[in-house]
Amino acid sequence: MFSKDQEDLLVPLLSYVVIEGIMSSFTRGQREYLFAITSKENDCAYCYDVHMHWAIKHGVTEDEKLEIMNASGTEIETIKAFAKFANSLVKYNEEHLWK
Repeated sequence: MFSKDQEDLLVPLLSYVVIEGIMSSFTRGQREYLFAITSKENDCAYCYDVHMHWAIKHGVTEDEKLEIMNASGTEIETIKAFAKFANSLVKYNEEHLWK
């Protein structure tokens, strides 16, 4: 999927942001749901499916989903920006490296 150099840089960053939720008040399920909806906005079906799977597995509730959809603020915007960046990397790899 990614080159060895890209993986060496991205894996620790993804771990901090997604799994550990560094500097985040959201649960893992809530963060995964936020990544899922951002992936959907970016037309990345693969990322959407993966993040939605983990959101459900980590117990995001319907109430939390609605709360996230209506939320705003610096933290939400930061997470969305990171998700868009990650999706752009996937799209770049699809177009240039995975052929």
